[in-house]
Order: sequence, then C-alpha cells, then structure tokens
Amino acid sequence: MVRTLKCRRKKEEGRRKKENKEEGRRKILRCLIFKLLIRPRLLLRLL
Repeated sequence: MVRTLKCRRKKEEGRRKKENKEEGRRKILRCLIFKLLIRPRLLLRLL
C-alpha cells in the first residue's frame, strides 16, 4: 500500500514538472512577443 502511494505521488510530481515546463515556455514566448511589439515602437521614436 505504501509503495503504491509513493509511486503515484512520484508520477503526479513528474506530470506537474512537465506542466510547469510548458507554462515556463509559454511565459518566455509571451515575453519575447511583448518585447518584439514594444521594441519597434521604441526604435521608431529614436528614428
């Protein structure tokens, strides 16, 4: 009983880690898109 519970917990933790990685990638992509949208405006102001 104890072993199966531990195994299940490990599997759940693994799933959470994968989900966190996907969320992190999404956040990075959002930041990059945001920067790309803001930078052209700043460059146009400088020009």
